[in-house]
Amino acid sequence: MKETIKTWLQAALKNWLTLLYFEIFYKVIGITLLTTLTDNSKLLSVAAIFLFFYYVYFEITAVIVYCEAGWRGERLSVWKLFKESFHHSFHLFHIKNVPVLLLLLPVIALSAFPLTSGLLNKFQIPEFILDFLRTRPVLFFIFLVSMLVLNVLCFFYLFRFPSVVLRGAFFLERPWQIPFLQGRKKEGAGYLFLSLLLCTATLFMAFICMCLLLWLCSKWPESVDGGKAMFQFYYAKWSVMGAILVNIFTTLALLAMVVTLYHRYTRESRPAQTTVKWSPRAVLLRTAAVFLMLGLLTFYSETELGGNLFSSEYETKIVAHRAGAALAPENTKAALETTIKGGFELAEIDVQQTRDGVLIVMHDASFKRTAGLDQKVWNTDYKTVQTLDAGSHFSPDFAGEKIPTLKEMLLTAKDRIHLMIELKATGHEEHLVEKTVEAVKETEMSRQCTIASMDLELLKESKELAPEIDTVYITTFLKEAFFDRSYIDGYSVETTFLSPKIVAEAHARGKKVYGWTANTKKNMTKILRLGTDGLVTDNPQYGLVTSRNAAEDDTLEFITELLYPEQKTKKLP
Repeated sequence: MKETIKTWLQAALKNWLTLLYFEIFYKVIGITLLTTLTDNSKLLSVAAIFLFFYYVYFEITAVIVYCEAGWRGERLSVWKLFKESFHHSFHLFHIKNVPVLLLLLPVIALSAFPLTSGLLNKFQIPEFILDFLRTRPVLFFIFLVSMLVLNVLCFFYLFRFPSVVLRGAFFLERPWQIPFLQGRKKEGAGYLFLSLLLCTATLFMAFICMCLLLWLCSKWPESVDGGKAMFQFYYAKWSVMGAILVNIFTTLALLAMVVTLYHRYTRESRPAQTTVKWSPRAVLLRTAAVFLMLGLLTFYSETELGGNLFSSEYETKIVAHRAGAALAPENTKAALETTIKGGFELAEIDVQQTRDGVLIVMHDASFKRTAGLDQKVWNTDYKTVQTLDAGSHFSPDFAGEKIPTLKEMLLTAKDRIHLMIELKATGHEEHLVEKTVEAVKETEMSRQCTIASMDLELLKESKELAPEIDTVYITTFLKEAFFDRSYIDGYSVETTFLSPKIVAEAHARGKKVYGWTANTKKNMTKILRLGTDGLVTDNPQYGLVTSRNAAEDDTLEFITELLYPEQKTKKLP
């Protein structure tokens, strides 16, 4: 084990400065190119998808090439790393490997193994999908089993990368067998876990050292608050850079161990290692290169490319999703009343049409989940709807709560709260937009309502019938082409795919942007820091608390209290 760990460290750290330069240049060039392509025509968008695949696998190729040079004890320049990685990437993208690469990308994205520190590392399953799965135990169990299988599959293919990249082998050669891993799977898994554990422990110690160093620096010169504000300022700046380095080195630790074990299990002899004597000139150049790297990392970490989303002073309103689904039965008068009493300004509700044309407030196509009747909305008369209990599924305290009509919700909200009315296009509705607009006008709430939908035609019809009522286009992905649609006044974008560029482009055109549906602090904070017009959440109370503390960093607050116990923690501006 001792020799394996020693070889692993040498493979990982022999050319560490080269790797950092590579990662910075690679990320800046790649993200810039991908952004340029995705902003153009459909043809270029297809090219961008292919480029994204290449972008992800190129980084894996480069790190393996880098680790191979470290294993051999060879010095590697940035230019040589790019050149050799480009050459070896053709082995990976051989026509025989493409089917596996297409299937392997989502496996890498969803696995617990940090195979890449780039864009794919930031991928997460959209929250609305996870929320949907959690409400269905069977599907959620299948999901958990699938995640386990994906991680096993990812582990299995981890050890194929060195032979494919370095030796020109194919993924589909003995797809379910890795000869040199036979009988060593448990040992291999143990070493991979150990590499990540050692890397995590080292990074944690480095984090502690950084905090202590910043604490010592904050003590000089002396200040009124003992240097606490100075400590918080520099921590906020350096922590972003630290997160970038964590991503890079965890990926490096994993792949360096894969390369080390690959050579060990194939019984390849490691070339004799030579000791290089550093001349004064070489030491000076090396020192200059380190400082230049620190400068580049600082610049990179201060940009959007590095993941630093600057806090916005834009006022983001909390939007109670389904009238406040976490506070009371969703899409009911009880939920709306609770939201109004909480002092919130906006609530979102869903509107569908019954068989006899009545507009009711209902999200699902069926009543089964919320009211116990396994029947489609469009196949049900309103008389039947009136008999349903929409509250008991939430709590016995709400037993007997009815499914309201749109008009009932409008009258409940009038002069009290703004309503975002989402029109659910099922293909069975008749004059849905016309009847919705009529209801809004009859209650004199044209200025107090927004009509939203995932169906552009419904929004277009709404704007033609009532130009004074704002419209919002709900979407997962937002393409640039939709920014110039005159009948759209705002956009509601799924949080995972919401970006600073989308918010800036929309605001530049005088249009609003909402982020949906955020129920975790992480997603809420992202929406708030981007400066959106609205944060759509099931739990508006939690959203309000998060918005008031959006600038706070829990880790920073905890560390500050430890290092400055004599003073009350000061919140970041």
